Amino acid sequence: MIVYAAKHLLPVASPPIQSGAVVVHEGRIATVGRRKDVVRAHPGVEVRDLGEAAIVPGLINAHTHLELSHLHDPQAQPTSFMAWVRDLVARRGQASEEAIESAATAAVETMISRGTVAVGDVGNGTVAGRVLARSTLAGILFHELYGFRASEAESILDAAAARLDAIESESGLAAARGRLTAALTPHAAHTTSGPLLKALGGRATASGEVLSIHVAESEEEMQLLRDGTGAFKDFLIERGAWDPAWRRPGSPRSSTSTGSASSRRGRSPSTASTWTTRISRGSRRAG
Repeated sequence: MIVYAAKHLLPVASPPIQSGAVVVHEGRIATVGRRKDVVRAHPGVEVRDLGEAAIVPGLINAHTHLELSHLHDPQAQPTSFMAWVRDLVARRGQASEEAIESAATAAVETMISRGTVAVGDVGNGTVAGRVLARSTLAGILFHELYGFRASEAESILDAAAARLDAIESESGLAAARGRLTAALTPHAAHTTSGPLLKALGGRATASGEVLSIHVAESEEEMQLLRDGTGAFKDFLIERGAWDPAWRRPGSPRSSTSTGSASSRRGRSPSTASTWTTRISRGSRRAG
């Protein structure tokens, strides 16, 4: 048992305490309060005075991409969001597995040194799971899915579920169960078809899992979801990922289109943010 004392104590769940202290017993917080009260109640216990410091709860980084840590370039100055996307796609497959894992490990060590205790990591591979399993961090591994063609939703989900089983069965991650969990999640509304979004939302609701999704990151994304045009559509066409039958969220149902999750249900037109948030809210209620 150890008492940690500092000039400032910020419980967050209650008002700040000046000249506060925390009692830690077997790795867990046992008591929080004013230093004089805590020390009086625990005679003979070692007191570590942190001085002019603030004791705060461990930090949570809710959105990391550890498998992309090797791409960090502080000198990079992309001229637009699409320029950044193109550069990311071009560079991410050039590094070795060892280099990717080494950079991810360094990123985790940096987070821990700065007070992070948990993460929500978004990725497409297995590197982050191995790295996090070796660390002390807790968190969720969001295995991210892409797939803009509605006709491929079922096969994408089946393949992803098999990958998720493989990730969870890895010895390191299996040993960290309870500290780390894995879940399937969509990348974004402008890269994931309506049927796949709906399937992932339903899966999360049924299992009580948290769902993560990128939304409202760029004008190019909003232009695609608003009227089906723009640079991101061109990018999807270039990569052979465009679905000619796709309709923007809230558009009238077409006999040649599977439509969006919203239009198939007969809902009124909605913005991209409310369309995607609807799925996230459903998963949170289940939790």
